This record gives sequence, structure tokens and C-alpha cells, in this order.
Amino acid sequence: MRRVAKAVFTTVVVGALLLGTGQGAWADSSVELRTSGMSSSYVDQANTAAVRVSAQDSESESSRRYHALVAPAPFTDVRFVLSDQAHMYVAAGDAVYDINDRGEIERTITGLAGATGLAMSSDGTTLYVAETGADKIAAIARATGVVVSEFAVGVCPQHLVVLATTLFYSAGCSGAGSIGHINLITGQVAVTADKTLSRSDALIAATSDTLITADGHLRSWQITTADDGQPVLGNENGGPYFPHALSLTTHADKVVIIDSEVNGYGIYSSDLSPFHMYETVSSPTAIAWSNDGSLIAGGSDTPKGNGIRLINASDGLVSVQASIPSLSGREGYQAVVPGGLMFAADEKSVVALTQEWTSHGRAYSVARATTTPPSPSTVTVRVTTPRGYGKAAHIQVRTPGRPKVRVLVAVSGGSWHSSRIVTTDAHGLGSVDLVVPYSGTVTASLAGDLSHQEARPSTVQIRAPSALTITMARGYRVVRRVVHYSLLNDMRQRVLLSPRVPSRMVTVTLAYKNGSRWLNTKPFTLYTDANGYVNTAMRIARRSVPYRLTFRFSGDSLNTGSVKTSPVFILG
Repeated sequence: MRRVAKAVFTTVVVGALLLGTGQGAWADSSVELRTSGMSSSYVDQANTAAVRVSAQDSESESSRRYHALVAPAPFTDVRFVLSDQAHMYVAAGDAVYDINDRGEIERTITGLAGATGLAMSSDGTTLYVAETGADKIAAIARATGVVVSEFAVGVCPQHLVVLATTLFYSAGCSGAGSIGHINLITGQVAVTADKTLSRSDALIAATSDTLITADGHLRSWQITTADDGQPVLGNENGGPYFPHALSLTTHADKVVIIDSEVNGYGIYSSDLSPFHMYETVSSPTAIAWSNDGSLIAGGSDTPKGNGIRLINASDGLVSVQASIPSLSGREGYQAVVPGGLMFAADEKSVVALTQEWTSHGRAYSVARATTTPPSPSTVTVRVTTPRGYGKAAHIQVRTPGRPKVRVLVAVSGGSWHSSRIVTTDAHGLGSVDLVVPYSGTVTASLAGDLSHQEARPSTVQIRAPSALTITMARGYRVVRRVVHYSLLNDMRQRVLLSPRVPSRMVTVTLAYKNGSRWLNTKPFTLYTDANGYVNTAMRIARRSVPYRLTFRFSGDSLNTGSVKTSPVFILG
């Protein structure tokens, strides 16, 4: 009678006992499954390290398009000057920064105690700076950046305006304030005692014959000249209530006021009769007029998009709407600094001084918007599938017509997510290699800037491989890649399915060698435990008969399938 050997092996499964029966030449063999622990003699050769990809910013120094200005204090007043080149003079801390329209600091003028208000002389040769911390106003030669004279004005000068040969200023360290003036020819300083302000930091501006202040209310005074040549302020002309005024400027005979709680720019004539209210995005902060008065550039304090609008002054229609770029390249909170907006000298672009709140504090930059509508943008993404588990997927992005830009590449699958910033080269090409543990979607996003629209995101699906790793218990010897065991209880295997996901179905097939042929028993199904493992062990085996196990994962929504066969093992 033919003898039939019995082979029984045990598999550890979380929370369940499963029974199956072998077939074929092993018809009287059984498969017994138990939830016993594994032996401490395992030599675990599986790679069990978690695959983690964190977001990184791969931006190079040469690819930066916007220049950061890190000031020792928040900007308190900004004025733009048009000369041979467009310049910004920024008061911050105890210094004034001379910045060109490329965002480069050309000169830093230091030693100005609490630099606050700024004003330019009528001929454009002198910059006046209110030194709030020193109770004086400094006159600085623009050509050299040297302080040429100083005027002691008493108490905390705040904001300034020059009208012909007279400099008017608001003053006061806290609470109520006053209006003072300086004769720039004689140097005589005077305070208008009968003209008080409800706030010491009141904004101040002037038309050809009118002084305007914003201290909660918009107010104006007609300016006349006394017999001794000193300016005289007439009766007050009260205007609307603006409790949160950020900017007060003039254009020709018009007064322009911006209030952070009013979604528009209030345009008034010099007698404060309403002229127009131009609608803007939320929280307007800055305004600038073209030389001919036909266009208005408006800036705002907004967390995302539409930071600058170009408005037709005659009908209020918006011709350009541009977002403010982020210094960090990530979605941040960018805003035009109050008053920080101007037309460039050629009026082909608008220059904006912007600020952004980052994890390292406040950062400043200079951005530009063309006076024509932003151009469309395109981004495409291609993915080369990884050749195996743990191998990187090659992701390539393309931005035609927009070289040297930063593209956000995001990969998501299941609960896993990772992203990278990819900077394209001069040809608009960029790439990144990412280890992607799970199948999912690759999305490339290209933000708009001040001359380009935001591109429609490009997406592509990616399939991530899986991997089965078999760790055999230590045998007493290995001969020609066959593991020999002296004891039945040592014939155990531990299998890791990567990436580690619980309750994934793994099919196991036991095979034995009969002569020169390998014969398989009927496959049975196991499920991975919480750590991604299945464990198997032989319960009964015939000595000197070669065995092997084949583990098969068919794949699921997270990963493609994989197959792994154990080394041959023998009892004896």
C-alpha cells in the first residue's frame, strides 16, 4: 500500500482560527491553524522601517523672483518716489530703507530714532523723516542719504506732508494730537494751537490749498497765508467717519482715503464732497494713480488671491486682477503694506511692497503687476511608475511659457500625503523623485503671480507596488540554499507585507517535492495583523522531504500585487 505522508503547518492569524484541508497526493493531510506566539529565535531580515516622505522646499537661491526685506520693526509709513528710477523709502525701526523697484536695498539710512512719517520736498531733492523717538524731524539729501538738518518740534512728530515751502505734521505721543508746521526756508517751527486732533497718529495730506487729516473722521482746513508769510488754517470742514484709516493721499484736487473696514477707496474733492467709491477686494490698504489719472492701482490685505486690482478711473471697471506671490512658496498670508503701492516710471507695471506672516515672523518683498491682464498658465505632470516597493517614482512637471517657477507637487493615497516644491529650469522643466508607498493621485499646481493666472491643476494616477518579505526561523545549517531543521517546532516563517496595513488578504500555498516535481496543496487565505505580518509554522512534516511556501498578495486599492516564495526547507 502506498504510504502518504502527512504535513500540517500552523499560521498565526489575528483573532481567528481557520481550518483548511490539503488535496491531491496529500489527500489525508490537514492544515491546522493556531494563534500561538512565534519563537524568539527569529533572525528578522525584513526591512521594517516606515517609509516617510516629508515636504521639502527645493528652491534654489538663483530661482527666487521676489526679494525679502527683513526689517527690525513693522513698517510705519511708506512713500514712493518717481525719478530716474522708481524708489521706495521705507521707515522701519530707527532706519529708512531706500529700495528700488527690483526689491534691492540700495541704501540704509540709520540713526533715526523711531522713524515714522515720510515726506518729499517739492523739488524731490530732500526726504523728510519724523523721528518720533527724538521729538524732531530730519531732512535728508536724497543723493547722498546724509542728514543735512534737523528740526526740534517738541512732542512725537508722526505723519508729514510738504506743500510748497511748508512742511505740515501731526504730533503727539498718545491720546489727542496737534498740527504743526515748519517754514522750510527759515526753519521756523510753529504749532497751530486752536487745531487739535482726536488721535496723535492722525494721517495727514494736502492739495494745493487744503490740509486734510484722518483721525477717525476725515477733516480739512483751507490754507491761507498771513501777512508775515506764515500759513493759516481756516475753519474745519468735517467729513465722513473712518475709524480705521490706513492711507491718506491726494491726487490733483482729489482726496483719497482707505479704511480697512470699508471695502472701497473713498475718493473726495478737496472740500470733502464725495466723488466716487471704487469697490475693491476685502480690507483695502493702498492706492496709486497713473500720471494721467486714468488708472487706479489698488492693494489689499487678503489671505489668498486678488491682492491687486487695476481700476479704470472713469467707470470703475477692473482691467487687471492679480494675486500677491508668497515668499515661502506655500499658501501663506500676503498683503500690500499700507501705502505701499505705485506705478513704475514707465507705467507698464505696478510696484507693490508686500508683507507676509511666516513661521519666522514677518517678511517683506517687492512684487510687480503688469498693467495688462495676467497671461494664462499651464502645468502638466507625468509619472514613471516605481519599479518596486521602496523605489522612487519619477515625477516630471512642465510649465510652458513660465520658466524658473515653483510648482507644488502633491501625492496622496489612502490617508498618506506628501508634497514637494519643484522649481522648473529655463526650459520650464522640473522633476522630483518620491518614494510613494500607496497608490493614489499626483497633482501639480502652479500658482498665479502678478503677471500670470493660476494654472488649472494637472493630475495623474499612480500605482504603488507592494512587497512580501519572508523571514525564516534559523536552521542548524544551510546547504545549497536549503534550510535544514533538526526540530519540527523550528520550521517557522514570518512574512511581512509592505506597506504595513492590517487585514490584507494573503494567499498561502504549501508545496512539497515528489521526485523531480513540485506539487502544491490547496491554497488557503490569511489576513495580516495590525503590523502587516502573517506567521506560519509546520506542525507535521516528513523527514528529508523538501518543502516551500508561496505567499501571494493580489493587490487592492492601495497597492499592486506581489508574490514571494520561501527558500526550500527540510526536516532532517
